[in-house]
Amino acid sequence: MLTSSVEDIASALFTSSRNLNKAFTKNLGIPLKQFQDMTKALFAKKLLYSSNLSIVEISEACGYSCVSGLYNLINRFLKVPVRKLLSKTKDGAKLTIDLKIPYINFYNWDFFLTFQSKRLISNIESIEGRVYRRTIEIENIKGYFEIKCEDRVFIITLSRSFLPKMAEVLRKISAMFDLNSNINFIEDRLKNLYPSIIKNKGLHIPGVLSPYEAGIRAICGQQVSVSAATNLLNQFVSIFHKKDEQANHYFPCPKEITASGLDRMKTTQSKKNTLFAFSQWCCNYDINSHIDSLSQVKGIGPWTINYIKLRGMNASDIWMETDLGIKKALDKYELRNSDSAAPWRSYLSIHLWNNL
Repeated sequence: MLTSSVEDIASALFTSSRNLNKAFTKNLGIPLKQFQDMTKALFAKKLLYSSNLSIVEISEACGYSCVSGLYNLINRFLKVPVRKLLSKTKDGAKLTIDLKIPYINFYNWDFFLTFQSKRLISNIESIEGRVYRRTIEIENIKGYFEIKCEDRVFIITLSRSFLPKMAEVLRKISAMFDLNSNINFIEDRLKNLYPSIIKNKGLHIPGVLSPYEAGIRAICGQQVSVSAATNLLNQFVSIFHKKDEQANHYFPCPKEITASGLDRMKTTQSKKNTLFAFSQWCCNYDINSHIDSLSQVKGIGPWTINYIKLRGMNASDIWMETDLGIKKALDKYELRNSDSAAPWRSYLSIHLWNNL
């Protein structure tokens, strides 16, 4: 959205640029183009102070073909010392983009590492020490990112290939790691309601990169243990994964899933059928806007849809009451009513999982 024209955004929303600008002016007090410029300025400031990018590269990340456009933007919206800009004029020789993103609230990084270590996809994800790493593909650009949390600062390393799509990549990482939530506020409220359940602090939603990946994980995990689900997921990815020129592996796309390939998986025919039907459905529908229609796909019920919303769409109010683990935890804590936890029932679900 940062670098798209007003006309292109309006077309994607099936409206006119005039109506879209009217809506922005009515609700935000400014037209869309000015909102974009303000957002670009804040993004540029973040990169200026917390990345190893040169001013030329920051200009490119913000959609400018020359630095004069970025200088004009900074002059309009930011109070940045000229010496800070001049210090960014040298092109770096590194093949990666390095950023440091402060995070005010407490983030229980150990919880994420423990949770995800049981669910890793071989050759795509890895955890070494306290660093999580995975390959990703964004709009046909391939690369990887690494992330770790130290002293309330996230240290992120990206492939330099993502420079033209920096904003989109960071948005996906932010959603995957639930960085926009006010976890202190959420957990304080839940602790007042359920003091025996909220035992640990800083438990964020452990997301995955995309709703499609979350759906595949969910189908593989239907009515089986975490280890069995992860083994089946790795079978699926080993059959359909993509590779780049450096032999790096990437999670497959829906259009690459074939019935003949699924026949190689060691699982029930009904699960193979569901994996294929789900992938076919994702080829024809936008999962983000048609998620509730997934119930029409044979083999997909409320648990699978809620799992996708929770881990693939960073939804804050998903109550996983049909999950076998959650059912055990509910019996353990004699919890019969979760309504009071709204709109933060996703976090209550995470805490119940953590207490098993």
